[in-house]
Amino acid sequence: MNENGENEHVVKGADAWLARRLLEPAVTADFATLAELWRRTVITFECAPPEGLEDGFWMVKALRGAWGRRLMAASEQWHRAPPFGRPDPLAAFFGEHVRIGANHVPRPFVVAAGRRHGRVIIQLTLFGFADVWRDDAIETFIAALELGVSLSERGRLRRPWPVIDWHWHQEELLALPPARHVAFVHLETPTKVGGSRSARSSYADLVLGLAIRIKGLARWQGVRIDLDNRTLKSMTRGIRGAPSAPRPAAGYLKWSSASPERPTFVFGSLTPFFLENIPEELWPALVIGQTCSAGANTIFGFGKYTV
Repeated sequence: MNENGENEHVVKGADAWLARRLLEPAVTADFATLAELWRRTVITFECAPPEGLEDGFWMVKALRGAWGRRLMAASEQWHRAPPFGRPDPLAAFFGEHVRIGANHVPRPFVVAAGRRHGRVIIQLTLFGFADVWRDDAIETFIAALELGVSLSERGRLRRPWPVIDWHWHQEELLALPPARHVAFVHLETPTKVGGSRSARSSYADLVLGLAIRIKGLARWQGVRIDLDNRTLKSMTRGIRGAPSAPRPAAGYLKWSSASPERPTFVFGSLTPFFLENIPEELWPALVIGQTCSAGANTIFGFGKYTV
């Protein structure tokens, strides 16, 4: 039980080294202080688009799958000689480690992809101490691109995405603009806005989910957020939202092994919206969220936004 009254426990089968790091943060702080400590490593890959490549939000899903397969292939070699006693990067990026209350600590990365100046630009962002696996992430991601990724949403045929260049940099400290009680949110990728009976209060649900996500990712920064989920829910209850300039929903098709011939469409909103009655304590979370996305399916590229 932590000082917020929430039960913290290790997930069965989790790596002990990782669990200890996530369960023993160095400091307890609020979201404003977290912004000052918010460290991320941004790795950028530039690829020549293979012939026949179709653009779409599905690309992140395909890239994540290709990277995961490459990490699995490299896992056996890692276990033969693990450096510094660190756990396998497959476990770090795709495993489940710790639960805080009802929520798993999120996986410490997001992927973004799109075309620019005739190239495919892919960004892999690692949060906090996940940077210790930076070299492994770069090596396996490049290998995944060179071994082949799908060319289309429905396609099973994989072709290499030739890597022309790659680089990485670290970003530390997030500058906080003055707190605002009203904000305009522009959605860059599909975002799940819903789950509430009221369309207006569903925006409050989105902010609540974002705050809980950042609270979990804070553990990768060595920080425990000093607010429990019940308090966060109370703080977001008064938030209201209003859509602006409606745009069609978008997303990607998802196949399951149980019904491979009947895919489901995973979708999200692209409609920008206004938020009202934003509590001052949660304004920093909205700013931080621009780096790690909001809503469901963030590891598949959903929820990227700007305030």
